[in-house]
Amino acid sequence: MEERDLKQFEPKLKQLREEILKVIAGEDDDSGARYLMDEIDQAQNVIEQAMGSLMSSSQRANLAKVEEALERIKKNSYGICEECGEEIPMKRLEALPFAQYCISCQQKLEEEY
Repeated sequence: MEERDLKQFEPKLKQLREEILKVIAGEDDDSGARYLMDEIDQAQNVIEQAMGSLMSSSQRANLAKVEEALERIKKNSYGICEECGEEIPMKRLEALPFAQYCISCQQKLEEEY
């Protein structure tokens, strides 16, 4: 992949990183006032916290992938499939800028799990 192609993804990845950090910060923000709740409210609160924890975990995983993609740009290995070493198609990178694998390798890895 040409250097100019690599450079076009860097701002996209940095913006994505900022968006994820904002979401994580919002999920971690527990500055809301605590009110006396009845049992139904308490149960709903527990469910919401569990869902928030799952979403936060997913966001943190995405953040790690974005950071890894930015590191690959620095090392000039961005856009290269980590499994087969072939170039990842531009359309895939445009859709998923932190993609580590080409489509066929990604499918093979998913089939293994």
